[in-house]
Amino acid sequence: DGHTHLATYYTTNTPTPPTPTQLRTHLTHHLPPAMIPTYLTHLTTLPQHPNGKTNTTQLPPPVADFEGQGSVGAERVEPRDEVERELALIWTEVLGTPASVGVRDDFYALGGHSLLAVQIVSRVRDTFGVELPLERMISGRPTVEALAAAVQEIQLSDTDEAELLAALAAL
Repeated sequence: DGHTHLATYYTTNTPTPPTPTQLRTHLTHHLPPAMIPTYLTHLTTLPQHPNGKTNTTQLPPPVADFEGQGSVGAERVEPRDEVERELALIWTEVLGTPASVGVRDDFYALGGHSLLAVQIVSRVRDTFGVELPLERMISGRPTVEALAAAVQEIQLSDTDEAELLAALAAL
């Protein structure tokens, strides 16, 4: 898609391999969000060179299958207000997901990374007039729900500050 993503190919010695969602859930306990692979592909065996090293040129292309992979909770939650709807639309466009984003879908599980986070921060600034710190988007707010709360918090503090300045000017 023109973006760089982490792709993982894995094999198992169990009769039923873990699903990408199960593996991603496991990895979230051991890796920072930015290190969780976008694509998780199970292979029965890894292609190898005669010297035993993995032959990466023989790996199949990773397939995007985001169905259910982004969900943080047990169920998908649709946007509930205008801020969440607009943010979900921004995420859907920037991430290029085939379906709309739910408010509890995880930015990284949907293929997000720091360069796309920059685009989202820029679109948030253009749409809401809010200057959202990039580190807040990347580390602290990986869902639409949490990001919407941050946007509304900043908007409220900006309103409180404007009202305070107006009250001081009236004195």
